[in-house]
Amino acid sequence: MTEQDDGRNSFVRGMTIGAIIGAIVAGSSLWSRRRRGRQQEPEPGSEAALAGSPDEALEPLAPSEQEPDSR
Repeated sequence: MTEQDDGRNSFVRGMTIGAIIGAIVAGSSLWSRRRRGRQQEPEPGSEAALAGSPDEALEPLAPSEQEPDSR
């Protein structure tokens, strides 16, 4: 092997290791998002599921969003 081949091998090895580490980080991020999303889903038939998103069922309307009094 020549010095140039050693440099190419080192480069390819570094790129491969970088790609593997990048895939691990991306997969971990996707997995944690998926787990977090499943933990926040309401149970079917619950008030939160019937109301739409879980956030809508838990948060009261802001004063500007409340329906005006019908006086």
